[in-house]
Amino acid sequence: LITFLCLITIWIGYDLHSGVLHVVFDHPDNVNLPLIGQACLEFQWHHSIPDDLVRKDFVDVCGDLNIVIGLLIGIQLCLLDIHNPVSLVL
Repeated sequence: LITFLCLITIWIGYDLHSGVLHVVFDHPDNVNLPLIGQACLEFQWHHSIPDDLVRKDFVDVCGDLNIVIGLLIGIQLCLLDIHNPVSLVL
C-alpha cells in the first residue's frame, strides 16, 4: 500500500512539474529571459520542427536543458534540510 501511494504521489508530482515547465517554456516572452531564454527557445522549436528532438543526438537534447536543470538542482539543494534524514532521501 505504501509503495502504491508513493508511486501515485510521484506520478502526480511529475505531471504537475512537467505541466508547469511546458507552460513556462512554451510562452514566447520567456525567450528573452536571461537564464532560461535559450532553453525556452530550444523547447519551442518542437512546434516549428516536430521531429527535431528525434533527429538530434541524445547528448545534444540533454545539453539544451543544462542551465534549467542546474537551476532546479541548485534550488533543491538550497531547500534541503541536512538535519532531516527524510529530506535527504527525497
